[in-house]
Amino acid sequence: MLSDSSKVPHRPEPQVRRAARRRQWSVGHERWIFETAFAVATALAVALVLSIVGRHAGWPSSHEATDPTIETQIYAAHFRQFDLFPVWSSSDAFGLGTPAPLFYQKAFFYLSGAIYLLLGGHIKWTLILSSAAFMVVGVYGMRFAIATVTQRSVLLTIGAIALIFTNFSLTDWLVRGDFAEFSAMMLVPWLLWWCLTLVTARRASFAIIPILTLLIIAHDA
Repeated sequence: MLSDSSKVPHRPEPQVRRAARRRQWSVGHERWIFETAFAVATALAVALVLSIVGRHAGWPSSHEATDPTIETQIYAAHFRQFDLFPVWSSSDAFGLGTPAPLFYQKAFFYLSGAIYLLLGGHIKWTLILSSAAFMVVGVYGMRFAIATVTQRSVLLTIGAIALIFTNFSLTDWLVRGDFAEFSAMMLVPWLLWWCLTLVTARRASFAIIPILTLLIIAHDA
């Protein structure tokens, strides 16, 4: 007499492995499509936001006493002399000099100063590309933060990209001209991601060290 187990057909091992590989490929393919679509949507959103200044000559004036174009060139001048940690600007304040590089916003102008040198002194494109870089950082930070509570593609995409269209985010760099607050704001979603990961997954990460370091140097000292 045959046992009950002999009546149940066993699936051949090679077929099981092939089915698992097909499922894995399908999941990976869908993931690749989403990542590509998300990257394209982010790039289009950033281009749309920055088209406000890109389609007009010059750069909007703001109430900030310091000019982002001047600060970018100050950092670039120090980088030309291989001074990677500027603390004093002798060319600022009508030649009298100030400690602005030491006490004022750093993260944005470290990036913009380097881009300014790479572009050969094109200040407007320097500010556009620097702002775009921080926008991308902010969008992906928000995307990972949202992913800790939901995996729905629509919510991930809309929730993340909406960050750069919010009132404060948009007016911070466009109207106020405060790139310190703007760059810090684009880093805050990564801090939010770390905190949500700690709460939901009970997993701490050493990523908190570079996140807090960048947040400290992004804003005024």
